[in-house]
Amino acid sequence: MVSRRFQESLERDPFDPSALVSLPVDIEIFPDGWMFSLELTMLYNLALHGQGDILEVGSWIGRSSTSLALGIRDSACKQRHFDIVDLGLASISEAILKLNISQMYADQDVISRPVTAHGGVIGCLIDNLRHLDLLKYVTAITRGNISEVSLRSSYEVVFCDAVHNESEISVVGPILARVVRPGSWLMCDDLDKPELVAAVERFVTFERKIALKDYDQNCKAMVGRVSATHT
Repeated sequence: MVSRRFQESLERDPFDPSALVSLPVDIEIFPDGWMFSLELTMLYNLALHGQGDILEVGSWIGRSSTSLALGIRDSACKQRHFDIVDLGLASISEAILKLNISQMYADQDVISRPVTAHGGVIGCLIDNLRHLDLLKYVTAITRGNISEVSLRSSYEVVFCDAVHNESEISVVGPILARVVRPGSWLMCDDLDKPELVAAVERFVTFERKIALKDYDQNCKAMVGRVSATHT
């Protein structure tokens, strides 16, 4: 279920950057990653104003997870589920295979360092959240493909970083449609092309949505409130 308080709190146009509550910590303490300040601030606000469960798909080493966990920490409702699902890459070869990237790209420090660390990407995620005293706000961290893991029946907020192309969307889209409800908020990273947005909308219809690049050209995420789902 989506809480009435959550919907009412976001009626004040959450897409206006001036209406967002600022991040409570300096962005410099966040783990490395590819999300910009506005995107992280939006995630923080979605968790801050909510009361329901949260799902994150594709956490990498915790940059986005940190924003969501901070939002729960600072919210009036801390007793809710925050589930994380990630591929949990733990070797260069696995990164090349599952991310469909080149050896040259995989050898970059931003990729190679976490996948070759003790425990791989999941180990880094846990260490980073623990270091910031945020691990206690995470209910479950599951290593695997989103299409192969068990999820709760629905979530109030879903952040998905697994919609980079239409092939991924064809797999992830039906799952997103199952776990969101009218009134839920869905935010997807790397959804900055009209054809990708259209691909997602074959599964989820939005009452309202916005590309964050309209506010910051560096951003690639889209966020929207769900009005209906299609399976």
